[in-house]
Amino acid sequence: MSTTKMYVINTLSNMHVGSGEVNYGVIDNLIQRDPVTNLPGINSSGIKGGIREFFTNKNLIEDVFGSDPKDDSNLTKPGKARFFEANILSIPVRSDKVPYMMSTSVEVIKELVYKLNLFNCENKDSIVQKLSDLLNNPNIKSLFETEKKKAIVFDQNLSDTCVEELDIKAEYKNITLDTVLEKLFGKNLVVLSHAAFRTICDDNHLPVMARNNLNDGVSSNLWYEQILPRYTRLYFMLMDGGINTQYAEGFYKSLSGDTFQLGANASIGYGFCKFTELSTLK
Repeated sequence: MSTTKMYVINTLSNMHVGSGEVNYGVIDNLIQRDPVTNLPGINSSGIKGGIREFFTNKNLIEDVFGSDPKDDSNLTKPGKARFFEANILSIPVRSDKVPYMMSTSVEVIKELVYKLNLFNCENKDSIVQKLSDLLNNPNIKSLFETEKKKAIVFDQNLSDTCVEELDIKAEYKNITLDTVLEKLFGKNLVVLSHAAFRTICDDNHLPVMARNNLNDGVSSNLWYEQILPRYTRLYFMLMDGGINTQYAEGFYKSLSGDTFQLGANASIGYGFCKFTELSTLK
């Protein structure tokens, strides 16, 4: 019987998982985005490839991920694990009271609840209930009803703090935020209307880094690369289709403890992250 786990990706450094598309605008290399919501995400192949690259045990790799695609044999085997795309969970925004807050939106939370139920993830019930209680709070529900850029915080010390990317003041609401949700989204959470969240995730607001290629000390090529900033959180589902028990323990132990690298530019420290399995959030 297959089981599905949800993992939160906690980025430790800036991340660039490129879209691979030709862009004729100011930004040369754009990040991947969900084709439906247009919010930042990572394709399932990028998740699988980044995790596969970490492991060296050939038998484990073949069992979990499948045969090497470069294998000339006609007896290629599919892996027993099923990796799904990663969706945005929360992203840091600057403020005038703390260095940064972790922002999310009501639509992101709704999508998370939908996917937890759709995939019937392990130990999801308590998390779904906590998320549903938050969404059903009258102060949060009001954010569904507006296309204005609005922000709500749960810490009175952050009342009227300025969300710098949006140049709006966050409203304090006396809602007790469950500690599990703080661990899920990050500390100093600010919930935005989806119009506001879309804005901070668009091409005009995500960070862009200048990259330079030197040839004998002379700049020969300057380009601009879009990134997801460090501390951004995403999540993905992993369906276990019957991984061999002799490999499963080591595989899942590594997923919940080791540091992985996703996307491009590992040599300059991009894309390093840790995974947190949902059921471990207490």
